[in-house]
Amino acid sequence: MKIAIAMDSYKGCMSAITCCDIIAKALTDAMVDCDILKYPMADGGEGTVDCLVFATRGRKEYITVKGVFGNEMTGYIGILGDNKTAVIESACASGIQGIP
Repeated sequence: MKIAIAMDSYKGCMSAITCCDIIAKALTDAMVDCDILKYPMADGGEGTVDCLVFATRGRKEYITVKGVFGNEMTGYIGILGDNKTAVIESACASGIQGIP
């Protein structure tokens, strides 16, 4: 049996990738003979970089950014699997986690 898992994150609790992994493990434990396809999802906000990096087998690079109040903080960009495309998730600096 082929099973597709398409999950979004639970804000502040679990990433979409973690959600997919947990469900995949539960299914594998219950049904040894199944082909599981994981499709972590995002709506363009928090978690979008992680989903795109996962889907393209890219990588995440951590950088210093300025938050909404001008404070320095650690942010990140996603480098997609083609090594030519970068994805910026402004939520990492301007979202709730950017408030000191």
